[in-house]
Amino acid sequence: MRLNIYYVSTYPLVYYGIAEYCRMLASFIISVRRVHITVINVNFDNSTHRVDAYGIEVHTVRSFDYRGVLSEIVSIGNVDVVHIQHEYSIYGYGTTL
Repeated sequence: MRLNIYYVSTYPLVYYGIAEYCRMLASFIISVRRVHITVINVNFDNSTHRVDAYGIEVHTVRSFDYRGVLSEIVSIGNVDVVHIQHEYSIYGYGTTL
């Protein structure tokens, strides 16, 4: 059985900090384990859905709140693990998710 891992993060086409960390972590996990990885990309790149060179499925959302991101995850479905990479400059400094 293949594990379905979702990352909530920024993701390349932007190459800095958290986006690059997510790409490196996801591509490493794919290289050592049979998994399906989906990134919910909270960024303003022009695509809405793509598969990158590592086989990572990338869904871009325009919502910068967790409710919008969780709605996207629920609409895609088949989730085993959700790894949220919180960045204050994107989500703000609130006390709740």
